[in-house]
Amino acid sequence: DWGTPIHAGRIARSDAAVVKMLKQAGAIIIGTTVSTEYANVAAGPTRNPHNLAHTPGGSSSGSAAAVAAGMVPLAIGTQTVGSIIRPSTYCGVFGLKPTHGAISLEGAMPLAPPLDTAGLIAADLDTLYAGFRALVPEGAVKSTPLGPSPAPISEPRTVSAAQSAPPTPPESTAPGQRPPLSIVYLRGPFEHRVA
Repeated sequence: DWGTPIHAGRIARSDAAVVKMLKQAGAIIIGTTVSTEYANVAAGPTRNPHNLAHTPGGSSSGSAAAVAAGMVPLAIGTQTVGSIIRPSTYCGVFGLKPTHGAISLEGAMPLAPPLDTAGLIAADLDTLYAGFRALVPEGAVKSTPLGPSPAPISEPRTVSAAQSAPPTPPESTAPGQRPPLSIVYLRGPFEHRVA
């Protein structure tokens, strides 16, 4: 029903492209999660599994909370502004917002088509990468740089990332101290890079 009373009771006639591709790769789809109405209107009842008094983050919050609670190892998210990266960070899990258009949005409700992006939220980097590869096979993403073409890269550069606890809210941080920062930015062989 897309998280809004306007579409209450609406049942999709077919799976979205991202769901079809994950099923073809062997994923078992167990259901849908709560989404914030139109990505900014009314937050759903989902709470952050690490602290029920805190928000899980945004419109893909149900996906991030389900992963953080251990209900699923991988979940689908969509992002127009920060709806994958914010819930992933708030819930202490890994989120991937790939290049716009890398993952098909066919069958998803559009909000702002030039900005809407499908992505994934996972409990660990291996699961995140496997899910991405199920949706975007090696070499499938062709970028169109806005400037000069980047120099070819002979070997992919990688970074090591560590999962961290959810950030401490500012009100519980001691005076004069900054709250911890929990951001994961993935740079793998699947992302367009400028050398």
